[in-house]
Amino acid sequence: MFCAGCAANNTSSIFKNNLKEFDWVNQSPLKFLDVLRKEDTTCYPIFGVKKNWVKKENIPKLMSLIDSKEPCAAVSRTISSYFDFKGSTIGDEAAFIIMGFQKGEYPPDLNSTRPKITGENKTEILSWWEEFKTKNHNNAN
Repeated sequence: MFCAGCAANNTSSIFKNNLKEFDWVNQSPLKFLDVLRKEDTTCYPIFGVKKNWVKKENIPKLMSLIDSKEPCAAVSRTISSYFDFKGSTIGDEAAFIIMGFQKGEYPPDLNSTRPKITGENKTEILSWWEEFKTKNHNNAN
């Protein structure tokens, strides 16, 4: 596998297990976080974007995870020239998935760690979530 931007690195050691493509059709964002949590590499490559993969019903559990500091693999689209080999956290990856819901595609950007998810980003997501719940509750009645 070619790893753009990683010519100096040994890509076989970066992607140790010849990562299997995640089942984007049948598996949820929470299952994907489990994959990132268990991955023995610090960077998980994603081919293309997944339109409307993140569903409204996934958001409450993702919101409960955004403050997690548990280490996991970062996400990079394969077209990116940058891969972050320092890894990420479950909280940052949950926030990145929520950003994907907001945008209507996942991943919402080339990398989950560039720019780094900040406390300010998470505050904005929390504000958005409160407004989203209110708006959707009112529309349900």
